[in-house]
Amino acid sequence: MVEELQIIKKEQIKTKPTPNPLKWYIFTFILLLLTYVIYDILRYDDVVKIDDKGQPQITDDRKRKLGEDTLRFYNSAEQYALVATRNDWYECLSCGDSARIFLHIGEVWKYGVTINGEQVRYSKNELIEKGLLYLPQLQGSLQRCLSEERKKIIEYPLLPEISRENQSIV
Repeated sequence: MVEELQIIKKEQIKTKPTPNPLKWYIFTFILLLLTYVIYDILRYDDVVKIDDKGQPQITDDRKRKLGEDTLRFYNSAEQYALVATRNDWYECLSCGDSARIFLHIGEVWKYGVTINGEQVRYSKNELIEKGLLYLPQLQGSLQRCLSEERKKIIEYPLLPEISRENQSIV
């Protein structure tokens, strides 16, 4: 009789259906997909217009921006050197680990190329804090500046501050 009561009680208990997590994942995925599609369509209209013949064309604003960016990117580069502003130990960029090298005032710490100029590439505080001075060495096309930088990097071991006799690495 006790068993019958237990059986009856189990049958009378109403259980809440457990939510199917797969349904929520699918719902969330579909919602995110729709959001992306709507966003993409809106973005598309910002950069593409339909011409008189019904053909998609890049908007005039987008063409202008592409032209400006391309010209700036390829024609307004600058090859520079970062030189020491004090006699001190500096991080050695090619030594690995945390090695440091002693540089005297005016000696080259690094060569680089930028299309953004000194103000965007390095903050004044960053250069002052590290004891470095940004010296533009060449302005011109990106290709020319990259070529000059590569040449200077390859010849870097010939600089007096890097020669074996003068090198002090910690």
